[in-house]
Amino acid sequence: MMPSLLSSYPLRRALVAAVIAAGLLAIFALDTMTEYAVAAAVFHSVLILLAVRWFSVRAVVALTLLCIALTLLSFALTPAGSYHLGLINTGISIVAIAVTAYLGLKLVAARAAAHAAQARLAQLAQATSVGELAGSIAHEINQPLAAIVTSGHACQRWLAQEPPQLERAGLALARILADA
Repeated sequence: MMPSLLSSYPLRRALVAAVIAAGLLAIFALDTMTEYAVAAAVFHSVLILLAVRWFSVRAVVALTLLCIALTLLSFALTPAGSYHLGLINTGISIVAIAVTAYLGLKLVAARAAAHAAQARLAQLAQATSVGELAGSIAHEINQPLAAIVTSGHACQRWLAQEPPQLERAGLALARILADA
């Protein structure tokens, strides 16, 4: 099976950058050639949402500023329509571009925080599991040691009696060896 041309991340990213560049030019041309009443610059928001997924915060901020600059330049170059209406539409477009960038970057930050929290939770779960395992091992070790100590004391008592209880002391030693 032959790997796809777009299977690598850098190639996909370059394609996305090319789509964004083409989109910038198309939106600028559309916004400049139409009357002021058409707010084509709002479509820059789509490009910003695309960039948020693929590029760094710095690149998204730069793209946002570029979109705003192109919107203002388009307003200055637009040949026809109601100037007052064009001013309102340009303002709305700039606000939409800025808000889209802000919300997109907040979404990226929230996702990063969620991933960090998941990683921390996984670490805590692992530490808890290790703690439980250590407690279980300590219990499994402690139980035979306590039995050995108890049988050792019993053996001492049997041997300390007058006359010494050798048979019972021998049984206590056998329990010690079995527990060990």
